[in-house]
Amino acid sequence: MEAGTLEIVRTTAELVMPIFCMILGWLLNALFGKFRMIDQDVKKMAESFNNFERDMPLNYIRREDYKDDRRENQKGIDAIFQSLRRIEDKLDEKADKQ
Repeated sequence: MEAGTLEIVRTTAELVMPIFCMILGWLLNALFGKFRMIDQDVKKMAESFNNFERDMPLNYIRREDYKDDRRENQKGIDAIFQSLRRIEDKLDEKADKQ
């Protein structure tokens, strides 16, 4: 190559190379910024999951409490059925009188 052509290539490379490096640096910075955001999101999700595991026994009813509540509810239901049986017996007595 001629000396003038080499000078043009070298000058062009000296102008283009910093621009190319700036663009590459900006892209890498943006890429690593996204990685940091993803890492933060993963940490938040892991923390949320750990909180869920820790709080799960507190958010759900315990088996013993459920059994106690069920017994109390059954007593109330039995009382309702007794009242209905008495009403039915009274209605049967009235029907028998007529």
